[in-house]
Amino acid sequence: MKTLKIHDRRQRKHYVMKMISSMILMIMMVSALPSIIPSGNETSNATQYILQSGAPPPRLATGVPITVDQKAATLIKTSFPASFVSAAIYLTTPLVKPNNSIILSLCNNVEFSLAPNTSSCLETSQFELPPVKRIHIEWQSTTHPKLIENQTYWLVVESNIKEFEDSFSWLDAESFNHTTSYFEDNVWKLELDRPQSSTIDFLVHVD
Repeated sequence: MKTLKIHDRRQRKHYVMKMISSMILMIMMVSALPSIIPSGNETSNATQYILQSGAPPPRLATGVPITVDQKAATLIKTSFPASFVSAAIYLTTPLVKPNNSIILSLCNNVEFSLAPNTSSCLETSQFELPPVKRIHIEWQSTTHPKLIENQTYWLVVESNIKEFEDSFSWLDAESFNHTTSYFEDNVWKLELDRPQSSTIDFLVHVD
């Protein structure tokens, strides 16, 4: 390969300017090309549990009875923008009768307070319950509402059951503690004394 030798300053300057012009032209041509995104792993579909209590203990599990007049909720908050994917909880339902249902809602927080705003919910679903000793309910979102980072939401558990004798219970996790609230006497109250919290596995898509 021959080496180009530049003998005087004028030739050297002319050569350098020509090289710079060629590089700029090449960059402009590359920039003008359409972007090609390969199919495969270029899009992140990451999901993440922001709450994961796991199952209740196999024996002597405690829980919260749920009726029309007694509801329960657990606090939901993400530190990043996300979309709701699913929520799973454990119940015991041996006393329920035909047409008894559980109602699950993802609701906003009451402004200037720390309580569910059940008149402002992002999504709600209802499931009829069978009379069994223990059941694992998994609610798959169909609308995937957006969750704003560091904003408070609530997963609210309600039912259409009027009589306490027919109620089901939202079972507590074996070793898990999280902010929960209970609706009794027409008011939401934070539960601060219970050593364990209700089961909840809450899955989101990281946006």
